[in-house]
Amino acid sequence: TNLKLRQSHKDSVALLGSGGDRPLVQGEAIGKLAEMVNREIKIQCQPPNKFIYSFEGTMEIGNANKSGQVMALEIKQTLLRGCKLRNTEWVLGVIVYSGQETKIQMNLPKPPHKA
Repeated sequence: TNLKLRQSHKDSVALLGSGGDRPLVQGEAIGKLAEMVNREIKIQCQPPNKFIYSFEGTMEIGNANKSGQVMALEIKQTLLRGCKLRNTEWVLGVIVYSGQETKIQMNLPKPPHKA
């Protein structure tokens, strides 16, 4: 198997809080996420490219009238199209690239020309 460890950024986990000694269950996380609706979230990242082992970006989560904390994003926080989750019950995420801009789509070989 080709298992790659992916983890949430520690600062984004802190924003959702924790379940104390236990992991957050899905309902708790969704409730805490609903509290963040009034926050401004900005994600800046590199333009779409075919390099599946690299990703660079930042995420800023601000409050109503002031800028917030900026977190660096890298490949460890990225799930590529077609990934299968194991050893986890749920995940919250943001879609950054879709359609022909996904790294997987950009790596597909061009179809042969018909004569």
